[in-house]
Amino acid sequence: MANIHEDCSSIHFCCDEYEKKPSLKNHLREKRSGKECGKIYAVEDKCKVPKFDEFLKESSNKTSLLHYLCSRWTAIYREEIPLYVTEDGSCSVVNAGGEQVIEDLQCNHEEADTIMAFHLW
Repeated sequence: MANIHEDCSSIHFCCDEYEKKPSLKNHLREKRSGKECGKIYAVEDKCKVPKFDEFLKESSNKTSLLHYLCSRWTAIYREEIPLYVTEDGSCSVVNAGGEQVIEDLQCNHEEADTIMAFHLW
């Protein structure tokens, strides 16, 4: 995030929810990934993923990756420009002053595009 444009007033990182049950999207996701289960990774600092396209076929890997990104960024980001992070229906804002939960931006939308629209509203 070192190359943030000077006109940028905030950053919003909105995540899809891949393991929400029940979900209208689960059937489509299962169809895309195939019937066989892929390898499940524990995403952490030194996790090596040999084939990223295979990694993304497993919903739990996507969830793990998004959780990792959200937790790392909220732990290390301390810039003046606020970073809004949504995960599992919760929203936090992080800036130079630390992290705080934003109750008004919590939502239960499954798709990141509807979460982004909610943030812009």
